[in-house]
Formats: sequence, structure tokens, C-alpha cells
Amino acid sequence: VNGSVYKPHRARVRVHLNSLGTPPTNERTNDLTIGDSAGRKVMRWVTLGQFDSSGAPGFDLRQTMDLVTLAPLGYRLKTRTGADVSLAIDGNRMHGTRKRPNATTHEPVDRVIPRMGFIVSASDLVPLAVGLKAGTVFIAPVWGPNMETAESRIFSVIGRERRMVEGTEWEAWKVE
Repeated sequence: VNGSVYKPHRARVRVHLNSLGTPPTNERTNDLTIGDSAGRKVMRWVTLGQFDSSGAPGFDLRQTMDLVTLAPLGYRLKTRTGADVSLAIDGNRMHGTRKRPNATTHEPVDRVIPRMGFIVSASDLVPLAVGLKAGTVFIAPVWGPNMETAESRIFSVIGRERRMVEGTEWEAWKVE
């Protein structure tokens, strides 16, 4: 795994159902910066999504990962509905606080994850970091803050294909 293949960038993602002629059902922006944390190279992802009519995001997700290994280091989520999660991840230990949407207080979180994995909310980063080659199949552990332990996810690299994306044709890797 080599997550340093990712370079700083900002991307807008719009999700349409059935056709681009329909309004997006969801939209988010992903912003990647590369930095340093106590001498360790890290990637920091900021994802804002589910915008309302005023342009305010419905969620603000901030994830920090090791630049090379993609090991999760930090997870911060705030939602319009009141959820507020702030976690540090040290190897297999996750600690911080969590407030559920309808709760009035934050509860402490401190637990050991028996099997850690790539963070599920960014598991789409794994195939490129492993390396894309048509016909490759690999299994990777994925994990999220609401999971007791990592689960195995199978990635199959189908090959390159041309796709229309909002009126522009792109050649991209298809991974299932």
C-alpha cells in the first residue's frame, strides 16, 4: 500500500439517480491536504456534504490517515442533526467522545478494536494505493467507528473503460 499516490486536490461529487437530467440527490466536496503530525506524513480529508438550500452542509467529516499506509489516525464528524464524534485512533485503540443526534451530552469512547482496517468511509482510496492492474483481486480489512471490528472487503480490478461524467468522457479504472 502506498497512499502517497494521492496528491492534494479538491473534488465535487454529485449523485444523480437514473439520469444526469435529474437534479442531484446528494452532493459533497472532498478536500485533500498533505501535512505533518509530529514528524509523521499524513493526509487530511475534509468532506462536506448534503447541502441544504442555503448552502450549509448537513455533515462535516474530517479524517486523518497515515500518508503511506492509510492507517486511520483521527476521525471528526459533525452533522446537522446533532451528531458530534471526535476520535483519535492509535493502532488498535480508539478514544475520544461521541454525541448521538438526539443526545444532550457527549459520552466518552475508549476501546480496543480487535482487528483494525482501512477506514470504511475512505475505502475507495485502497485500490489505487495498492496499485491498479486489470484482473487483480485482493481482500482488504475495512473498519469504521461504529463497527466492533474490521470486516473483509473484496476488490476486483476489472480494467479501464470510458465513461461519460456530466457530459465529459473520461477513461477510468473500473473496480468492483
